[in-house]
Amino acid sequence: MKLPFLILAAVAAGSWTLPATAEQQVMECARRDDMVKVLAQRYRELPRAIGLANSSSVIEIFTSKAGTWTILLTRSDGASCIVSAGSAWEESPPLRSMTSL
Repeated sequence: MKLPFLILAAVAAGSWTLPATAEQQVMECARRDDMVKVLAQRYRELPRAIGLANSSSVIEIFTSKAGTWTILLTRSDGASCIVSAGSAWEESPPLRSMTSL
């Protein structure tokens, strides 16, 4: 009698640790100027790289000397959203094979 209860409890406890689905994830968005200011003031992150994501969006990577990083997507309407963020960022020189792309 206790075994089904233990299995149910384990499944319920494990479901709390599952990652959110794409529909459940909420992106943090704001005006680009505000987002850049917050990244600089709160995390001491500065822009390090930039590239086109598509014809109407730009991707930027912000990093700090402490190793934190943020990937910011800016749309053509000026709204910027945090795509991802983390720690332990390390700079490395570009590989020769990658410079010819």
